[in-house]
Amino acid sequence: MAEEAAAPRLRHPNQEKASSKATKAVVTLLLLVSAVLIAITLVGGWRSMQGARWLSAAYIGIYVLMAYYVFKWKRGVLIMAASSALLFAVMAAPGLPGWFERTKEGYFVDLLPAAILGLLTVLIVVVQLLLVVSAGIAFGQGWDLEVEERDHNAEDDDYDDYEDDDGPDGRGDGPADEGDDDGRDDEPVGAGSGRRGSAGPEDQTFA
Repeated sequence: MAEEAAAPRLRHPNQEKASSKATKAVVTLLLLVSAVLIAITLVGGWRSMQGARWLSAAYIGIYVLMAYYVFKWKRGVLIMAASSALLFAVMAAPGLPGWFERTKEGYFVDLLPAAILGLLTVLIVVVQLLLVVSAGIAFGQGWDLEVEERDHNAEDDDYDDYEDDDGPDGRGDGPADEGDDDGRDDEPVGAGSGRRGSAGPEDQTFA
């Protein structure tokens, strides 16, 4: 047999599917798009977003980190991504009327007009909902399923070595039987000079 058995190799069959690759790309893209939209809204409406500044900044970092782990096929982060997106959508949706209300006279203007900030907020909410759906689909695809595989060449080598050691039954390369040689050294029974033995004078008796 081979000196060392081949170590099993772990394979993730669900990660090799085209649907899983497409879903992973969609989730990663939505996370990055969410981070970019939140960053633009945060910078453009910094003066208006008094209570949500640090929360929005934290979401930017969290989404970028989640995008990295989703790209690495980490299935567990999908639940966190879906729940975080749903929470952010619930917090951002009530603020939509306020952005469009600030388009009237009497409000100070931020770096970006209030109408643009309102449209960005609408996009953020829509992207969050898409992120919730796509993360749920990706979670159901079972990215973490593992299958052990061994090298078939190593298995064939082990089988050949086993066949070569099959000697005692006469079909392998084992030691040959010592008694099977044609040229025997044993002298046949009765082998001699070929003459009848005659008694010598000392063996004769006289009446």
